[in-house]
Amino acid sequence: LMWATPSPFWTLACWLALKLALTPASLALPIPCGLFTPLFAIGAAFGRLWGEVLHAALPHAGVVPGAYAVVGAAALTSGATHTLSTSVIVFELTGQLHHMLPVLVAVLIAYAVAGTFTASVYDVLLSLRGIPYLPRVHSALLYDAYAKDVMHRYADDADGVPPTPDAEAADGADVVVGGSGGGGG
Repeated sequence: LMWATPSPFWTLACWLALKLALTPASLALPIPCGLFTPLFAIGAAFGRLWGEVLHAALPHAGVVPGAYAVVGAAALTSGATHTLSTSVIVFELTGQLHHMLPVLVAVLIAYAVAGTFTASVYDVLLSLRGIPYLPRVHSALLYDAYAKDVMHRYADDADGVPPTPDAEAADGADVVVGGSGGGGG
């Protein structure tokens, strides 16, 4: 009788337990498999489970659990992959722009929190597999540079004529890369 009308809580909890156990196993095996879609599905399941909990707790509030699934999918995927483009993918997949505000807010929060505490799942996989990658590299000269170091006043020019935009760009580029203005040096 229980299988005739299964509870969404039981179904989602079982599916999540299996998915959370099998996704890392499939990623650890030397077979080609994706990461984006399983993350998207796990996020959707967590979001749907949260939507079902809210729907059961507040039955007359008009909670739509499917909307929470869309937001959860976008947020988990964005946080794990450190990409903001997940929100655009969600809008393309669903064709529903009326979920734009919740999806964008959830994606931005997930991106900010994940960026503060963890590396991207792709960077972690590269590191675990011993594949070299380039982390973010910033010029050491920029750490101590101020805006006044690259800005020039027109009065500073010898002839008093404002420099052309090309000359300003060249001067700024020389300061940023540490050159002396003498052709890449």
